Amino acid sequence: MNETNNSRKRRSTRSKIGNALLTAGVIMGVAGIAKSIKKSNDEQPTSKVKYCSECGVKNEITANFCWQCGHKFVQIDK
Repeated sequence: MNETNNSRKRRSTRSKIGNALLTAGVIMGVAGIAKSIKKSNDEQPTSKVKYCSECGVKNEITANFCWQCGHKFVQIDK
C-alpha cells in the first residue's frame, strides 16, 4: 500500500511540474508573438535596406552577407 501512495505522489508531482512548464512555455510563446507583431507594426519603410538575391530576406544596407542564408553581397561601383 505504501508503494502505491509513493507512486501516486510521484505522478502528481510530475504532472504539476509538467503543467507548470507547459504554462510557462505558452506564456513565453504568447509574449514572443505579441512582441513580433508590435515590432512589425512599428517598422517604418526605409531606403536603407537591401534584399538578398538568393532568399529575398531584408538586410541592413551595410551588410556584407545575408543574415538568413549567408549569401555574399557583391559591391557594385557606380
